[in-house]
Amino acid sequence: MNVQEATKLIAKIRVRYPNAYASFGPEDMVALRETMLEDFGHVPFAVVDAALRQFAANDMKGYPPTTGQLMKFIDQAEHPDDLNGPAAWQVILRAARCDPEQARIEYNNLSPVLQRTIGGPGFLVELGHAEAESNSVRQSLFERAYRVEMEREVEKRKTAPDALKLLEGHGEEALPG
Repeated sequence: MNVQEATKLIAKIRVRYPNAYASFGPEDMVALRETMLEDFGHVPFAVVDAALRQFAANDMKGYPPTTGQLMKFIDQAEHPDDLNGPAAWQVILRAARCDPEQARIEYNNLSPVLQRTIGGPGFLVELGHAEAESNSVRQSLFERAYRVEMEREVEKRKTAPDALKLLEGHGEEALPG
């Protein structure tokens, strides 16, 4: 998104939520535009505009969207196939192998989020040897760990690339989650 598009987006928000910006002066509007560019400069205008329209269509409170609310709509639109816990577990069960070499191949075919969740091909070997009765505990632990990894992944995706680069320079502890 560029300066003109950020200005256009702000105008659309002001039309939908006129009371929210009634007390804004010229300096406030410049600051708002700069904030929009910082938050959404890496996102195509059409995508942010679609997120705004989706937000407004579902809004029942009458307050303008925050950056996070728009980013949530954008992320959901860009990643509709994110798996929930039980679906991710099914992928892991299909990948589980008793043979260590085959498990390594299956592990490498998993998404990075699933790889981080299970930690390595050894989990697939162990799961391949496990009795089906013990899988409910493993599944519960896996789904909890997967939920945490997905939350981290979504937070990373929603963070502007320049901000993410600065945060990553300070270590993973600077990122939410």
